[in-house]
Amino acid sequence: MAGRKAKEKRPYAVAVTTAGPVSSQGDRVQEVLDYQATKSRRQSYPKDSSTKLLSIRIDADVYDYFQNLGGDWKSRINETLRKATGLDEKS
Repeated sequence: MAGRKAKEKRPYAVAVTTAGPVSSQGDRVQEVLDYQATKSRRQSYPKDSSTKLLSIRIDADVYDYFQNLGGDWKSRINETLRKATGLDEKS
């Protein structure tokens, strides 16, 4: 398009604080970038877990019911599903 300037590519700014002596600022930046790159791949469950992470849509009133029970409402949804399917006994 005429009259439009091309956007300049700017390098990413990284805020870094050092807790101790580091060989160079570049090494610390690389440590931060490496940490951030692996952070999304970390799991809170063991890899051999029998649970699966998924996303489902449920009716708002069902969601509200379980959430209003408080505590570990996600586990209660799982328990209810196991009972409804006849899988209430873990094998």
